[in-house]
This record gives sequence, structure tokens and C-alpha cells, in this order.
Amino acid sequence: MTAEFGVPEGPAASMPPPPPPPPPAAPSSADADLSYILAQMDTDDAERSGGTIQVAPGAPAADLSNKLTDPRDLERPSAASAIVIESEGGLNFDPTLAGFDKRFTGLLVDTLVLSLAMLPGLTLMFLGGILAAVGALLALLGFSTAIWVTARKIVVSGQSIGNTIASTRVVDGINGSNIDMGRAVLRTAVRHLISPVLLLGFLVSLPDAQRRTFHDRLTQTAVIGRDREVWTVDDE
Repeated sequence: MTAEFGVPEGPAASMPPPPPPPPPAAPSSADADLSYILAQMDTDDAERSGGTIQVAPGAPAADLSNKLTDPRDLERPSAASAIVIESEGGLNFDPTLAGFDKRFTGLLVDTLVLSLAMLPGLTLMFLGGILAAVGALLALLGFSTAIWVTARKIVVSGQSIGNTIASTRVVDGINGSNIDMGRAVLRTAVRHLISPVLLLGFLVSLPDAQRRTFHDRLTQTAVIGRDREVWTVDDE
């Protein structure tokens, strides 16, 4: 039996109405950050393509003054620099300088070779007479030949006969390379003609950090020993 106005009687009439659906949960901090990043990316893509900007619901407004940088927009730095360093290898030149004992041994051997080359001419000069003039020419020829041969060996290998026996090398004092023929001839000639005068050409090497004699300073050379030994953990 029903009451007036069609309202049902019984237990169903006393039941409360169903509760309303819960409101949507607020986005978490991580979701808000992700939405902000996606909004920034959409902003950049839209600006490049000329389209509209779509912002995800609930995301903060995009701050166009602090946009994320697209890696594709970066440019490589220019190889040009305001500072230019010119080097011929001197930055990597770390020689082991030859000791005075080895340098003296090399000088003694080269002086002996030079004397042997001049010996025939000196012998004729000692005999005197007309042979003295011939001897002087032969002595000069022997000296020139010995200087040229020694210089040539220094250009090719960095070693004269004396350097080979003493295990030393004559190299450029800046980058450690072999010197040219002109410098080699000048160094060898001054070494035997000028530096021996009162031994001054050799004494100037005592206070020098690179042990350079007069002929070394004149030609910008250095006399080095064996290359430094390099040890690594892979050596057994």
C-alpha cells in the first residue's frame, strides 16, 4: 500500500540519499613538476612551429622568461680563441742533460778524429820548405772535411763519432729535434776553434741550467743523454 503522492511506505522510505562523488584529488608535487616540464616543452615546440600553446590541466602557468633549453638549440663553441700559443714541440721536451764526463769524452774523441784528418797536412807543414804551403792546404782540407762529416752526422742522427761513443746527442735546445746543416757546421767549427781558447767556451756551461757551452748558446743547442725510462703498471 502506498501513501499519497506516490511515496513508498516501509524501510525504503527511511534510507538516506546516496553520498555525492568525492572531488578529484589534487595533483601531487611530483605530478605538478612533471606537468610543468611538459608544459615548457609544449611551449617551446609551439613557438618553433608557430602553433598554439597547450597547457595540461592543473599545471602551473609557463614562465616564458625561464624556458628550458632544448639541446638541439645549442651550438658548438668556436675553435677560434683570443689566445694563440705557438709551439714547435717545446712543451713536451723534457730531456736528460748529458753529464760533464760524457761531454768531455765526446769532445776528446771528436778532437782526435779532427787531428787525424789534419795529420798529413800538419806533417808536411812541419817538414818546411815548399812542402809547408802544400801541407797548409792539406791541413785546411782535412779540417774542412772533418767538420763537414761531423756536422752531417749530427744533422742525420744527432750524433758525431764522439757523441756515439759517449751515448749523447746534439739537439735543438727548444724542441729536441735535430738541427739543420748550417747550425751543425757553425757549432762544430766554433767548438774546435773558439771554445777551446782558455777553455772559456766550456767554462760558461758551469752556471748554465742546461749546461750549454759557448757553441751551444751560439747555435741554441743542447747535449742530452739517453731518453728517460718510462715505467707503467703493465711492465713485468
